Amino acid sequence: MKHPAERGILVVDDDRRFQEFVARVAGRLGVGCVHAHSGEEALRILGTQAFRLVILDGLLPGIRGEDVVRKIRERFGPEELPILFCSAFYRDIRSYRFLMNECRVNQVLHKPVDEERFLEVLEKLFGAEGRETLPPEPEERAELRASYVASAIERVESMRRTLQVLAEQDAPDLVSALRLEAHRFRGSGASFDLPEVSRLGGAIEDLLTSRPKEGGLPGAFRSRLEGLLDALESALRREAGQSPIAELRGFSPRPRILLVDDPESALARQVNQLQADGQPIWVVARGEALRKVVELQTDAVFVAADGEDGLDGAIPICATLRVVTSAAIILMAREAGVRSRLNALEAGARAVVPRPTEPEALFRFAALFGKEIVRRPVLLLGRKGDFLGDVAEKIGYLGRAAVPCTDPERIFFALEDHAPSLLLVDADPDWEESLAVVRMIRGDLRHLDLPIVLASERTHREWIGEAIASGATACIAKPVSLIDLEPLLSSWAVQGGWRTKELSGLDVTTGLMGRERFERVLQRSVGLAKRQGIVLSVLGFETGLAGVRRRHGGLRGEEIAAAFAHHLATSLRRTDIVARWGPDRFLALLSDARAEDARRIAQERLDWLVKHMGTLAQEARPAFATVTFPDLRVGASALLEQIARTLDEALPREYWEEDFVVEVDR
Repeated sequence: MKHPAERGILVVDDDRRFQEFVARVAGRLGVGCVHAHSGEEALRILGTQAFRLVILDGLLPGIRGEDVVRKIRERFGPEELPILFCSAFYRDIRSYRFLMNECRVNQVLHKPVDEERFLEVLEKLFGAEGRETLPPEPEERAELRASYVASAIERVESMRRTLQVLAEQDAPDLVSALRLEAHRFRGSGASFDLPEVSRLGGAIEDLLTSRPKEGGLPGAFRSRLEGLLDALESALRREAGQSPIAELRGFSPRPRILLVDDPESALARQVNQLQADGQPIWVVARGEALRKVVELQTDAVFVAADGEDGLDGAIPICATLRVVTSAAIILMAREAGVRSRLNALEAGARAVVPRPTEPEALFRFAALFGKEIVRRPVLLLGRKGDFLGDVAEKIGYLGRAAVPCTDPERIFFALEDHAPSLLLVDADPDWEESLAVVRMIRGDLRHLDLPIVLASERTHREWIGEAIASGATACIAKPVSLIDLEPLLSSWAVQGGWRTKELSGLDVTTGLMGRERFERVLQRSVGLAKRQGIVLSVLGFETGLAGVRRRHGGLRGEEIAAAFAHHLATSLRRTDIVARWGPDRFLALLSDARAEDARRIAQERLDWLVKHMGTLAQEARPAFATVTFPDLRVGASALLEQIARTLDEALPREYWEEDFVVEVDR
C-alpha cells in the first residue's frame, strides 16, 4: 500500500465540470485525483488502489451514491477512509441524518460549492500533520445552525427594507431596531461557528452607534451600511449553500404573531395574558407597530381595521409595515366593500378577516395566511441526472431541498417517503409517459392536492392544454430558471392545500369542529347510547346571519358567528360537543340532558345571541330546535334531518326569495 502522503483523492462523479473543479482545488494542496464516472467503477478502483479521501456524488448512473457509501463502509471505517458526500440533493435535515448516521459519511457539502469553502473542508478532512481528521458534526448542531442561517437571511432582508424607509424619513425607533439586530448578529454568529457574521454584525452596530445624532442617515453613511449588509448577506448565503435545509423555520412550530390594536380592547387583554404565559404573541398600539415588527420578526401581523375609519384608515400603516417585513399582514375589519378590500390588498395586506373573539383564532388565521413554517422538499422526477441536478441547485439557492427520483416505477415510494410540497416532472423526451404518470398520480386519493409541474421544451398552447387536462398544475419551459421556480415554490397552489390540512375538521373562524366531523361523532354517540341506555340531546341553532351578511357585509356576520361560537363553547359543559354546521348554523351534542332541559339550555343560548346582535336580531330572527334520543328512536342522520327541517321552517320567507341579493360597494 502507498504511503498516506502519496495517496490521492477518488472523485466519483459523472459531471466533467465538477471533476475539473476538484482537481483544481486538490492541486492547490499538492494532491492528485483519480476519477470514476459511476459507483460500480469506483468500487472496482477501490479494490486495487488506496486513497486518502473519496468525494462522492449522490445521483450517479447505476448504483446511487448512498448505496456506494454503504458498500465502502463494509470495507473501510470513517477513520480509515473519509468520505465527502457532495451533491445538489440530500439537502434536508432528514437526509443529513441519514447520511451521517446510517451511511457514516464524514462530511456533507452541497453543489454548487464555493472554492474557498471546498479547500477549507479538504484541509480539515486531510488533517494537519499529527492530527486526526475532522470529526462529523453532530446532527443537532447542524440542524440548529441551519435554522439560524435561514432566519438570519430573513432578518438581513428586513434590515434592508428598514434602511429603505430611513432613506425617506428620520425614524429614531427604526435606527434603534437596526442597531438591536446588528447586536444580535454580533453575539450569535460566533455561537454557530460563523465568526465573519459576528464581525460584520459588530461593524454595523458600531457604525449605527456613531451616526449623527441630528437628522436622518446621510448618503455616504447609508452607502456604508448597505455595503456591510451586502457582505453580511453574502456570508450567510455561502453558509446556507452548505448547511442542510431546516425543516422548521425558527425554533418553534407555532407562528409568531403581532397584534396591532388598542391595548385596552378585549382581544388585546387576552393576548397579553397569553404572552405572559410564554406564547409567541404580542400586542402593540399603531404608534409602536413599525419598531416592533422589525424587532420581533413575526410570521404574521394582525392590524385592527374595525374602528371608525375602517379598512381605509388601516391602509397607511399596512403600506408602511409591508416595506419593513415579509410577514403576512392580516386586517381585522367589519366592512366588506370590494373597493376597500382591493385597496387593502394593493397596500400589502394578505387577507381581511373578522375580529376574533379569542386569540387562538389568530393562530388559526396565521396558519392559513402567515409565512410558511414547515419546509418540505421538492420531488424531481426524470431520467436525466444532469437536468435534475441543475434544477436542484437552483432550488437550493431558494432555500429548499430537492429529492431525485429517476425511476417512474418508484414514484409512489418517493411520494410516501418525502411528502413533497411540489412534484416537478422532466417531460422530455417521452411526453406521453409523463402525462400518464401525472394521470396515475391524480388517480390516487392521497395525492389529489399535490401540485405537479411539467418542465418541457414543448411550449405550444396545445401541449400545455393537454398537460393541464391530464392533471398538471402548471407547465414551464426549459431551460428552467430561478425566475420560473421562485413564484412556483411560494405560490398558494403549493402551500394552500397543506395549510388547510393542518386545520382539517375545524372551522377556521370559530375553531369548532366542522360538519363532517360532528356527524361522525354523533353516529358513534348514538350507537353507544343504544347499547348503554344513555340520553342524548342535540341542539340546533339558526343564527339567521345570511341577511346580515348581505346587508352589512360578510365580515360583520362572521364576527357575530365567532362570538356566538365562543359563548356556546364556554357556557356548556366540557363534555358537551359544539360544532359549526354550515355558515349560519351551530349544533351542540349534550349527554344526559332530557328534552325539557335541552329546550331550556337552547333558549338561554338563543336569548344571549339576540341580546348580542341588538337591532340586527330583528333582521336575522334566530331560532333553535332540539331533538332527544331515545325520545326520537332513530339514527344519527334522522336526528340531523329533523333539526334541519325545523330550522328551515323558522327562516324568514325572504331568505328563499331570488331577489335577496348581495349589496356590492360601488
